Amino acid sequence: MNGQLRELVRRYLENSEYYESTRGILRMGVTVVDFSDELFDSFEPSSRARLIPLLLVWCKEHARPILERRLRRERDKECLTRVKAVLFVLKHLSDPAVTSGGEL
Repeated sequence: MNGQLRELVRRYLENSEYYESTRGILRMGVTVVDFSDELFDSFEPSSRARLIPLLLVWCKEHARPILERRLRRERDKECLTRVKAVLFVLKHLSDPAVTSGGEL
């Protein structure tokens, strides 16, 4: 599955096949194991930075553990900033005060 996932991600990044690639990735039911550090690191930092927010859509409940792993592994400053930002959003989305209409 990793080769197929990498190809779909590559098509998303290089060919602007947003709908087709996203549909294919969602059908795969991507997990923490599928979106490995090896897969992430096979892309340049600028591409990884684009992928980070997409994990919320593509990986659903598996996004948080992937991002937490990337927080320890990522060396690119822009990517690391994006990982932290998405984890911040996830933290606040799971806060009952936020999801019930309370203030941040």
